[in-house]
Parts: sequence; structure tokens; C-alpha cells
Amino acid sequence: MIVSPAELESYLFSSVPEQFLRETVRAVWAVYRALARDCARYDKPEREYMRGHFRRANLESAWRKLARNFKELKVSVKANKSENIKFTVVKAGRLRLTASAISSPGAVPREAIYRTNLASSQLKLLEANPKLPPTRALYGILTHGWGRDLVSPGFVSIAFPAADCKSLLTSISLAHHFSDLWEEETTKKPVAKITRLEDVALHSQSVDLGSPEAVEEEIIAENITLNLRKQEAQDEES
Repeated sequence: MIVSPAELESYLFSSVPEQFLRETVRAVWAVYRALARDCARYDKPEREYMRGHFRRANLESAWRKLARNFKELKVSVKANKSENIKFTVVKAGRLRLTASAISSPGAVPREAIYRTNLASSQLKLLEANPKLPPTRALYGILTHGWGRDLVSPGFVSIAFPAADCKSLLTSISLAHHFSDLWEEETTKKPVAKITRLEDVALHSQSVDLGSPEAVEEEIIAENITLNLRKQEAQDEES
């Protein structure tokens, strides 16, 4: 038997709740919108530096909270070998997922020991007669990156790396799979920019609690507040 990319895609959607993947796409959009709003207050040099850090922190947090709403999933936080970076692992049966930002669709995430370790037992797909022992796990990566406007995401996918993590066996576009949601998100109006701490409360009061915007606020509100408090503290010291 030969395992094809199509069969791997089928395995993904049979192992992971489709609603979780759908809401993951929505969460990515919410995080990118928050970045456009929160980083706008900084000059270009600082904005370029902070954008990547904010994106990673906000998405890891939002994705972890989202996964905990699904009983089929198990969530854990792991540290890299140097213990200077922590990352989220979402488990669905024998499938393990982490998240990585990449430069373009189909690109391979930069080299990292923890990713290589997770992929080391990867099933050698596309080879004849592959076997997956019950104790072995498959590894996939939630990949995402900027659109041309550097405001919204240009793509969101689940990529399956080869065992050495130097190439991809396949990349499954969630933007294509959930094209209705993707179109809905692209037509939404940008969230109003927030530049002062007191604006967080004012903005949240103006949002319908049952609306998609309210869901976005719940995902990112804690990070917005923390970032603004830190900035105000720095402003007071300077």
C-alpha cells in the first residue's frame, strides 16, 4: 500500500475535530488583526521587531485556549533543549501538532531541534508498504504567514514534514478547505486601533457579545492589556 498526500489529508480530518481546525483559522485572523492594531503605535524599526514576537505569543496562547475546548484533544506546553523557548503541542490520537510562522506557502519552518525530534519517528510516506506501529506518532505543523499587506494572514496550512524536517511530505491548505470562512474573514472591516489602556474597556463595551468580534476580543484581550500596561510603565519611567 502507498500512502498518498490525499490519504494523509483524510487522516488529518478524521483525527482532528473539523471545528477546531475551522476555529484555528479564525484565531489566526484574530491574532493578525490584533498585531496590525497594537503595533501601529510604534515606529517602523520597533514595529518590525515586535510584530514577530507578538504574533508568536498571541497565537500560541489563543491556539492553546482554543484546543482546550475540545475533549478529543490534549494540550501541553513543552520547552526546547535550551529551555529558552516554550511551545504548544496539541495531541489528537497519534497526531502531534505544533505551530510555526513561515515566509511563504509550502516553505519549511526553520530548523529547530524540537521539531526534528517530533518528526524523527515520522511515517515514511510515499514509500511502498509503510507501517505505523501503535506507539509511533505522526507530526504536523500549523503553518501561517503574512499576506502581501503585512496586516492579514496570507495562508494557513497543516504541513507534514519529512523525518529530517528539511522538506515537506505535504501541506494542506486550511484556507482552501474552509474557503467560505476565509472569504468571510477577508471581507471583515479592520478592528479599530487601540492606543490607550482605557480604550480596551471602551472598545469591548461597544461590541455585541454574541458577535465574531467578541470572540476575537476574548482571544486577544489579555495580551492587549498586558502589552499596553508594559508600554505605559515604560513611558512613565522615561
